[in-house]
Amino acid sequence: MVNPNDSFVQRIRNATHALLGDQVVTHQIDEWCDQYLQQCVAIQAGRGVSLISIAIVGAKGQGKTWVARQLILDPRVANALPTGVLSSEATTHLHWIGPTPPDSLDLHCERYHGCRSEDMLDLEHPYMLLDTPGITDDNLEAAKIAKDALALSPIKLLVVRRDQLRSAITSQLANFTEGAICVPVITCVPLPELDTKAAGGTSGKSRLDEDLHHFCLAMQGSAPRTRFLAPVLVPDFEADGDESKVGKRFASQLQASLKGESLEQIAATRANRLSAATSRLRHRVGRLLETQVPQLSAAVGRLRLEADALPSKAIEAVLGSKNILHSAIRSRLRAQLIAETSMMWFPYRTVLTILGVTHGAWDRLLLSLSGSVPSIFGTFVAWARNIRQSNNVQWEMNEGIRDRLNRQIQDRLEPVQAQFHRAVKQMRGASDEPTNLIATPTIRLSGIEELQSRSRTVFEWGLDRNKNSWLTLQVFGLVGSLIFWMLMSGPIVAIYREYLSASYETLLGDNTSVNRFPHASPSLLFTSVIISILPLMIYSMIVLSWNQRGSKINRIAEATYAEELKLVEELQSTGVISLHYDDALLEHAEFLIRNEHRS
Repeated sequence: MVNPNDSFVQRIRNATHALLGDQVVTHQIDEWCDQYLQQCVAIQAGRGVSLISIAIVGAKGQGKTWVARQLILDPRVANALPTGVLSSEATTHLHWIGPTPPDSLDLHCERYHGCRSEDMLDLEHPYMLLDTPGITDDNLEAAKIAKDALALSPIKLLVVRRDQLRSAITSQLANFTEGAICVPVITCVPLPELDTKAAGGTSGKSRLDEDLHHFCLAMQGSAPRTRFLAPVLVPDFEADGDESKVGKRFASQLQASLKGESLEQIAATRANRLSAATSRLRHRVGRLLETQVPQLSAAVGRLRLEADALPSKAIEAVLGSKNILHSAIRSRLRAQLIAETSMMWFPYRTVLTILGVTHGAWDRLLLSLSGSVPSIFGTFVAWARNIRQSNNVQWEMNEGIRDRLNRQIQDRLEPVQAQFHRAVKQMRGASDEPTNLIATPTIRLSGIEELQSRSRTVFEWGLDRNKNSWLTLQVFGLVGSLIFWMLMSGPIVAIYREYLSASYETLLGDNTSVNRFPHASPSLLFTSVIISILPLMIYSMIVLSWNQRGSKINRIAEATYAEELKLVEELQSTGVISLHYDDALLEHAEFLIRNEHRS
């Protein structure tokens, strides 16, 4: 059967061998990969056993075999299970009990005891029972058998002595139940403590309650994917002397604890156990590299910190610059004011347009109206400068992020990359250095196009929230137009009055000379326009200045900058912005070191 996790394991192997070569750490990781693949096969296939399997696990000498015997109603099979701390068979073999033998039984370390389902404790579903050696056994082979068996069962009975509830080993035991359904079985509980717990007491929690609470918290923290059921307490029958009574009580409590567990719930633990096995492998590899090859972890960690900070630094460099961001906001506010002012407000809209392209040179513009040649030239220079500056700001907003990121990748990451390659060279040794180890690496960030596109959207959003209403702009246009036409109407009305009077006389025949018609000089009209337009220009300057006042620009800039930083964090957290290496060694190192952080 093809294991779908082979590609994940093969990537770990390839990365380890490429980075570390033939070292002790490499062999250790290879061994863990082999164990992981065996666990995956066991979880997926269950060793060919179609029944639900229940594993009894725990440290050495906790009473696991006694618990197993309480689930077997056939005395012949129950007595076949060896027990005792000094029994070599009990501590070195994995015992299968059930109606169907598992596939590929290894007689060197496994035993099968046939037992009909009718001769086993009724737990609502037929099952296979596994009695495992102690996980903490001094016999390394027995401990390995116990750990490998843990992956086989969706239900685990975790056996712990009462006096071991606060032992550090409980967290390690819980870690091996990750992803399964677990029933803690607390053995050798003194009868006085059970009686106190049953009575409830009047002085708060008993010592047993406190220890059980601490035990449950420690297990849940070590195995968050495990579904822990209520603990089953087993009295110390050696002190009580009635082992049969204690056994019946335990069987009844276990039935009650597992009652209602559906096959669907039990089957769902398979995906959790596979995920837990993958997480354990990732964690073990990451921790091993951090402790045994710290220089590799340090080099990758520095590279990761610099890479994670790059997008935020680029946004800060582009939008955090007051000159760039404020110039962009002023430019867009002027454009919005002109574009949304109706064309019917003539010449107010025309004056706004002229003032918009000559901002920064309004004094020279006013002087140029009086015929000052230097001021006319200065106005055109300001207009050209503003156009160029507007283009620069537009480029900064559209392409500045990409350009600055590329420069910062080169300036900030290349030295760290070089340090990483020196660390790999030092780890492998000069004689074991691959030929491409010192090749110039390249790093690129994906998602920059998305960042640029959404940054422009955020910028537009900030402007739209603070722009003036359409009605307000039309009121400004009406007032401006009235100012101009009220001043300009005098000469025009006078000229048209004489013209209409002469026309009327001509129609009546009283006027026969064209000299009777008015002859307005161009200088009169020009002077009238200048005189009328100056107040309009001053009014328009006031409107423009109010529209791009400092408080408004600062408010838009702060809101835009805050939203841009949130955008960068969102794109980084969702993986849209991520670091990619066109260098096999960097990819391998990043994959291995980040394994622990993905767990």
